[in-house]
Amino acid sequence: MKSFLLILIASVALAACSSGSNDESVPSSSATPSVESDSSTTPTTAPTTAPTTSAPASTEVEEAPTTEPVTEPEAPVEEVLADQIRGYFDARTAANAAPAPNPDDPRLAEFAVGEELAAVVASTQGRLDAGEAIRPGDAGLADIRVGFVDAGASGASAAACAVDDGVIYELATDAVVNDDVVTHTYQIDLELHDGVWKVSRIVRVQQWEGVAGCALSPADYPF
Repeated sequence: MKSFLLILIASVALAACSSGSNDESVPSSSATPSVESDSSTTPTTAPTTAPTTSAPASTEVEEAPTTEPVTEPEAPVEEVLADQIRGYFDARTAANAAPAPNPDDPRLAEFAVGEELAAVVASTQGRLDAGEAIRPGDAGLADIRVGFVDAGASGASAAACAVDDGVIYELATDAVVNDDVVTHTYQIDLELHDGVWKVSRIVRVQQWEGVAGCALSPADYPF
């Protein structure tokens, strides 16, 4: 009996110790702090935009493209000589026109020199003394063509075919002295003076009545 009581007491004591140890090892759930996160408390960061910079305006002035001066090609010497011969005949006609022939017309010296200049001045003076002048014909047939050109460094020669329809008339009465249409061939010499070709001598080689002779062979006088 005594032994049974001792065993009973020891069992109760052991049960009491076991109960106390379990209470300390299991923590209370109420003591655990909440770790739930609130998304509303998370700060938001606005997206950043890199500042833009515009390129500075250019202050350089674009230079206009340069162009080389255009050099006109020189005309063939045949054309130059033909132009000077026609210029001489035009100057001679102008110097003998109304209101009165003018032997001092400066155009004569522009296109003639030497022997021919002296001859045309003398013939113009003679027409002035005679009280006559020259005007173009009504038919407008006058024409001068040049060919057979031979040019050197300072001298040249050429042939000219000229249709002359000039009317010689009296200044005082307007009476016609001569209105014949004739065709001439001339042998013409020219000299180069200060870079300008001038007629220095004219010799009439042949003459036809009307538009005839050399005027019917234009291929021989291409200029």
